[in-house]
Amino acid sequence: MGLWVQNVGVKAPSVPAAVASRAAAERDSTPEQMDGWAWATWATLAGGAFLDLEELDALAADAAREAAVPALAYSVHDSDSVYVVGGDPSGPRFRLMVNPEAWEDELPPQEVDAAAAWAREHAPLDPSPEEIADVLGRQFVFAEDGLNVLLARMGLLPAELGEGAQEMPG
Repeated sequence: MGLWVQNVGVKAPSVPAAVASRAAAERDSTPEQMDGWAWATWATLAGGAFLDLEELDALAADAAREAAVPALAYSVHDSDSVYVVGGDPSGPRFRLMVNPEAWEDELPPQEVDAAAAWAREHAPLDPSPEEIADVLGRQFVFAEDGLNVLLARMGLLPAELGEGAQEMPG
């Protein structure tokens, strides 16, 4: 995996134009077994087009509106932290940072209640805000493993992909 990777996906038959126009030729670290989300509906953003968090929020919202479905986008930063935004046609619904202690800039909001509400509407499982906060309160060796734990709690990834994530000694 590259040092910095951004991915956008939608729960739709194809990637919307808002995302396709920015997609790299090959996917990098996109979910392959996401419940109800086809692998082909994920795109890695092309190199040199790394978006700041607000731009990523806007792209996820644009993709959700264009496809009229839920969308997720995430940004992996040197495997130290992962920013994830979830949206739907109404716009961005939640923002979370996995491994927030590793984030060097101003921490974006940890919208735990909003993430639980988004999952209740758009994911197979209905994790409580406490279950989501539990993931965010852990320090993972590789932040993308923490993202897998979060998505598994929502039922979007198979449970086994959320197991065995290594944590930093505390």
